[in-house]
Amino acid sequence: MSPCECKSPCGEKRDNNDVVAGVTEYYSQTLKTSADLKTTACCPAEAMPASHRAVLAEVADEVQAKFYGCGSPIPGDRSIAGLTVLDLGCGTGRDVFLASKLVGESGRVIGVDMLESQLEVARRYVGYHAEKFFGDASRSNVQFLKGYIEDLRSTEPVGVADASVDLVLSNCVCNLSPDKARVFAEVYRVLRAGGEFYFSDIYCDRQLSEAARQDKVLYGECLGGALYLEDFQRLIREAGFSDVRLVHSAPVEVEDARLRELVEGVRFFSCTFRCFKAGGGRSNGKDSTGEE
Repeated sequence: MSPCECKSPCGEKRDNNDVVAGVTEYYSQTLKTSADLKTTACCPAEAMPASHRAVLAEVADEVQAKFYGCGSPIPGDRSIAGLTVLDLGCGTGRDVFLASKLVGESGRVIGVDMLESQLEVARRYVGYHAEKFFGDASRSNVQFLKGYIEDLRSTEPVGVADASVDLVLSNCVCNLSPDKARVFAEVYRVLRAGGEFYFSDIYCDRQLSEAARQDKVLYGECLGGALYLEDFQRLIREAGFSDVRLVHSAPVEVEDARLRELVEGVRFFSCTFRCFKAGGGRSNGKDSTGEE
């Protein structure tokens, strides 16, 4: 998320600095583990392929305990060996480490997050997972960058170059961005021709009230920033994606009584989409930092 000011897809003026501050507080201080959540938004309802579950069993317990995703946005119907993968809003790195094993030593996985508290945990386990997966802590194929998913050019210590990534993942993070259009545009920019945006997120069946959009807990729980499905279809196509496929959808329950009252009459869904960038296959030789 980027600390600028813009209009949301619903047209209301939002101070993005407040959004960033609220999300930072919620994920750095309020939530300690997934047990602290007040809705089922970050409780994946989508079945993970058996091959992925076997890898997940090797991922560190602390990384898994701090996972707040809502789906299974890693292809299970084909090999991703050798690909360059980017995970938006990677948190403590659960999906990054899972993808690390699946792409193998010839592939590469980059995780981006704006929260140092999340990245500190993720970086602590880089060597641990390289040892688990490849037998040598120094042979990691993982890199974590700090920055905003709306501006991947400015992530630290390096930016993500144009047409440098084969597969972009995101797990229940785009809803937290106050500027979804910029996120989708950045994903399209960094993908190679023929690349894929495979992501899970929270959506709603109607526009949310101002009170719901402004509630810090509802926003932190991934519901206050949920896109109306019709807005999503428009924005993703405006970004350039013409081939958009729904993979999975499941209802999300609001268990907290106060939050339920705020969104009375609104239905929420955890949906996984695959969005393809037209073109032919992987590009040539440059890595995701633009270096040969």
